[in-house]
Amino acid sequence: TRDHEYWCLRAVEWSGGSLGPPEHEVVPPPEHLFPLSLAVAVQLSIIKSTTTFQQAKESFTAAAKEFLSEVELTSLVSVAETTGKTPPELELEENASGENS
Repeated sequence: TRDHEYWCLRAVEWSGGSLGPPEHEVVPPPEHLFPLSLAVAVQLSIIKSTTTFQQAKESFTAAAKEFLSEVELTSLVSVAETTGKTPPELELEENASGENS
């Protein structure tokens, strides 16, 4: 099955914009759908390729770290501006850069 691909597509769909038709008022997706669908997509893709819980846990952790390291800061800022909330990753990065100065 391609369940992980389905959830990856849902994550893209729910990352912003409007769920309604273009000619209608903007209907933003609920805030929880993007991170939830992304986590499900990563977990399902890992489960397909592993045989034990420990392997799945290690693979998920590695894949999540890799994904987060590749996410551009501008994407996180865009999410923060859209939702009005600062993701914990931004706060940590801001604190780390402030400490190194």
